[in-house]
Amino acid sequence: PIIINKTTTLQAVAFKGNKSSEIYTKTYLIDENTEFMVVALTVEPDILNNPQTGWLHKGPNADSIYPYINANYWSRREVSANVEMFENDGTLVFSDKVGLKLFGGMSRTFEHKSFTIATREIYGEKRINHRIFPDKKQKKYKHLVIRNAGSDCEKAHFRDPFMTGLLNGVDIEKQSYRPIIYYVNGKYWG
Repeated sequence: PIIINKTTTLQAVAFKGNKSSEIYTKTYLIDENTEFMVVALTVEPDILNNPQTGWLHKGPNADSIYPYINANYWSRREVSANVEMFENDGTLVFSDKVGLKLFGGMSRTFEHKSFTIATREIYGEKRINHRIFPDKKQKKYKHLVIRNAGSDCEKAHFRDPFMTGLLNGVDIEKQSYRPIIYYVNGKYWG
């Protein structure tokens, strides 16, 4: 048996001879009572944490001055990851493999990175079939951005949604927003 007493992500795979099953990923939320949607992202740890190539590190090719051009976090590469989305009542509304890329401009230099999630048939589902934004009629999404609050990342964390919220009631396209609790590889990210 595996004892789980705190929020964590487990991955399992079965082997028979030289064949293996698909990797099964499951995030267990323990004592996570929240009014927010929870998004749990699971990605190969080296993609984020390898000191030479990981997206969370500058790496050996980074320029020595800000904004550290050629740092690992300027990568445009898409990788396979698993995402699970839980509504604020704990209901699992999406769980599948997705494409994952870093997102943003100068905000890539901040500790917490923004990510784009892309559903693609090569990974699994073609769409996330859930009303992510309760105030919108749209129920299917091919791409979502998990934002670090952009240039407001290390400050108030609410200026972008506040500014776009000023357009509520105006018939114009605008960015939707929903605060979430976010986990990466079973660790709280904000």
